[in-house]
Amino acid sequence: KEVALPRSVRPEADLRAAIGDTSLILVVTPSKYFHALIVKIVEYAPEGTDLIIATKGFIPETGLLPCQTAQRELDRMGRKMSVGALSGANLAHEIVYGGAGVTQIACENYETFERLRTLIETPRFRVVYSRDVIGTAIAAALKNVYAIGFGVLEGSKKVPENFLATYATLVTAEIRQFGLLLGAIPETFDAESQVWMADLLATCRGGRSATFGRDLAEMDEKHGKSRPALLLLEQYRKKKIAIEGYEAARLAHRIATQRGFHPPILGEIYSILHGGKQVDVDAFVEKCLDALGAKATSSVPSVARHRTTR
Repeated sequence: KEVALPRSVRPEADLRAAIGDTSLILVVTPSKYFHALIVKIVEYAPEGTDLIIATKGFIPETGLLPCQTAQRELDRMGRKMSVGALSGANLAHEIVYGGAGVTQIACENYETFERLRTLIETPRFRVVYSRDVIGTAIAAALKNVYAIGFGVLEGSKKVPENFLATYATLVTAEIRQFGLLLGAIPETFDAESQVWMADLLATCRGGRSATFGRDLAEMDEKHGKSRPALLLLEQYRKKKIAIEGYEAARLAHRIATQRGFHPPILGEIYSILHGGKQVDVDAFVEKCLDALGAKATSSVPSVARHRTTR
């Protein structure tokens, strides 16, 4: 739906002019464009600028999270700016029309959080704080992947409501292990987490990634074509609809495999999206149940690190 922007919001084609005298930048570009943009932002923005990143996913060229990519460019250019992340159960069409909701900002500097909260918080849209930038970025990336899986299960019309509810708990255990491998704080993936559980549920019920999963299950049921995910993705691209979870599944699977971690649910979603596998709901359910006893085969840190940069 079209939305009328307030007069205080205006487009600026010249990036240098747009950010040359600012103290805070919110980056919301899709992940595939993020690297090229952040290089210019790091070059043009004033020293000491706060970078808050709402981009979800992994950077295709490197497999890094957006916040990691921003910090790497800052280090490479010798610039000093703080890096944070913003995410949560934030379906845009609800928020823009005044729907109640909560988002999370993760950054090391609480003063930065307070400043940004003042800018975006309303009586019906609240903002909460976290120091776990890495965990926030991981949750933002993987909730789209797991929402595709939810959509496949629900769209098949073969999976009972009991198991659809259980699915949320199974993927929570899996992402917590994934997050620990990358240095996230385990509490980021707790049930009360805005950036994980709330966002996962919102995306499963009303997000594009879950819709993609439902359409994928329906396409496979009706046509049974080989590589149905790729065919469906092309249809979405023609409509200019981005599915961040598609590429995120490939990169997350690669990251996990490189670390000796073999999460069964992520692995099954990867096989459907990128391995050319047709949707087999019974096999998918079995993989989910396997996750009950799944353990990371690599060592998981006993104390989660929460550094945002490396």
